[in-house]
Amino acid sequence: MRFLKLLDPRGVTAMGPGLTVEEQQIQAGMAFPGLVLNSALSYWRLGDPIPAQGVRFLIAIAPSYNLADLRFADLLNMELKARPRKDLVVHVLNLDDTQGHPLADYFPGLAGYPGTPVVGFWEDGRLVDIWRSGEAMNRVLQYFGIPTTAREVHESVCPPSPSLLEDTADG
Repeated sequence: MRFLKLLDPRGVTAMGPGLTVEEQQIQAGMAFPGLVLNSALSYWRLGDPIPAQGVRFLIAIAPSYNLADLRFADLLNMELKARPRKDLVVHVLNLDDTQGHPLADYFPGLAGYPGTPVVGFWEDGRLVDIWRSGEAMNRVLQYFGIPTTAREVHESVCPPSPSLLEDTADG
């Protein structure tokens, strides 16, 4: 299943009958870790180890309310499935899971609320840089050679094309 499908706007209602927006958001947050387990991404929580060698990205997204974050996760997942890399790990976390902990616990030196996604870039166990929002998305897309921009990712989900919400072999 594609990450974007977690917030499929088709058939969701404001107050019922059927699945409400709030119910879909709750379900998306609960389903996100399981979807990550079946992807080329790795779910990460505070206290989990940080690889001492190679490149690591830690990407904090809002899967219960941000369509662009979910589309970004789909693009990364497709890229990593197509071209796996042994010296690289892409950890993701749900911002909802950070409740009670400042983001600086996850991204040392980060101040304030930066918007999503938040991306930390590590090399050989050392945090090199932190990026936020559109810059974060652009830096990661460029790193992986994915031929799109943060702006195009956002535009692709306003509203999302039905084809982006379909389950396919690549998603």
